[in-house]
Amino acid sequence: MITLYDVPLSGNCHKVRLLLSFLAVPYHTHPMDLRGGGQRSPDYLQRNPFGQVPVLDDDGWVVRDSQAILVYADKVLAIIDPHLESRDWLVGDTVSIADLAIYPCLALAPEGGIDIDAYPNIVAWIQRIRALPGYVPMPGMWQA
Repeated sequence: MITLYDVPLSGNCHKVRLLLSFLAVPYHTHPMDLRGGGQRSPDYLQRNPFGQVPVLDDDGWVVRDSQAILVYADKVLAIIDPHLESRDWLVGDTVSIADLAIYPCLALAPEGGIDIDAYPNIVAWIQRIRALPGYVPMPGMWQA
């Protein structure tokens, strides 16, 4: 069973809850008491040494950071790929903050064992971003 270590008022936790709901993935919520220091407990720090939320525990496979969790859900790729079928960018006619925000997670997806080649529109989108003037590469990113 998936457990989401969660704070109801966190925007980062909300986007994970939203994705899990959209995908109809059953999960258990473990509310974190940040005011009480729950994020600094030894048990929680084993899950996330940075003491941040959200954390997703999928039967012992722990994923930290909301963006990494969204990509881990893998089905998010199945949503983005058809969205890019008829457009070059996630929003509008030019690259936007939306593209830049999700680019590192998608380009690093193979590091987490996700086969990015199965999503041709995402592959083309990654190549468009890399072709932008001023693009800066990062070690470990998937290469076409």
